[in-house]
Amino acid sequence: MIKETFDMSENHESEQLVIDKYSSTINESVMLVVWSEVTGTLDGTVDLIGYLDSKDEESWGIIGSITINSASGRQLVYTGLDCELIQAVYSKNNISGGEMTIYLRGSE
Repeated sequence: MIKETFDMSENHESEQLVIDKYSSTINESVMLVVWSEVTGTLDGTVDLIGYLDSKDEESWGIIGSITINSASGRQLVYTGLDCELIQAVYSKNNISGGEMTIYLRGSE
C-alpha cells in the first residue's frame, strides 16, 4: 500500500504501485482520496491511472476520476481491472491550498 500526504497548491503524481507482477486473471485496486481545508476555486481533479504494461509507455488509461468540489471530503475509486501498475495523478487547476492524502492499494 502507498500513502502520500501533500500540499494541494502544487500538482502531484504518486509513486507507482505494482499490483500484477504475473498477469493474473483479475486484480483489485483501490484509491482513497481524503482532502481538507481546500482554498481557491474548488475544481481540482485526481485521476487513477492504470498501466497494462510497464515497458510500454502508451499502455495506460484513466480508470476513475475524482473532482475536488468541496473544502473537505473523501472519495473512493475501486476497480477490478487487470493492470500491472496503478498511479494517482492530482491536478490542482485553480486550487490554492489545502492538504490531501492519497491511499493506493492493490492485491495480487
